[in-house]
Amino acid sequence: MAAALIGPASISSRRFWTDITEHNPIYTQELFGPVLSFYIVESEEEAIKVANATPFGLGASVFTANLERGKEVARRIESGMVYINRPVWSAPELPFGGVKNSGYGRELSELGIGEFVTVSRSMSPPRALPAIGSSSWLRIIHFA
Repeated sequence: MAAALIGPASISSRRFWTDITEHNPIYTQELFGPVLSFYIVESEEEAIKVANATPFGLGASVFTANLERGKEVARRIESGMVYINRPVWSAPELPFGGVKNSGYGRELSELGIGEFVTVSRSMSPPRALPAIGSSSWLRIIHFA
C-alpha cells in the first residue's frame, strides 16, 4: 500500500507516493514520468540501503548541505548517474546511462561514441624486422 499525496488518480498526473513498503512494486521499480517516491529513513545507512534496493540504477540525486558528505554518499549509490543537490538531468557533454537492469553502455559525450563504432586492428608487414617489443599495428575505427 502507498499513499498518493498530490494529484488525481490519472496515470499521467503528477504524483508523490509515500508510505511505500518493501512489498509494494513501487519500492523496487524504475519509475518514469512525473512521479516521486518519497521515503523517510532514520539514518544515512538506511537511505543508501533504500536507494540500492532495486534491480535498476539509471539516475539518482543526493541533497545535502555538506558537499563532501554528499560525494561520499553518491559513491555508495549503485546508479549510472548520481547528482548532488540537483535532480537527474543530461547534457550532450555528459555520458548518459545506467547500471544493473537500467541499460548497457553509455550514450552522449566521448564515451557514447564508442557504443556506435567497431574497432579493428590491421597490421602491415614492416620494411625490416621489428625490434622485440615493438609493433606495426594501426587502429582503424569504422562507424556503424
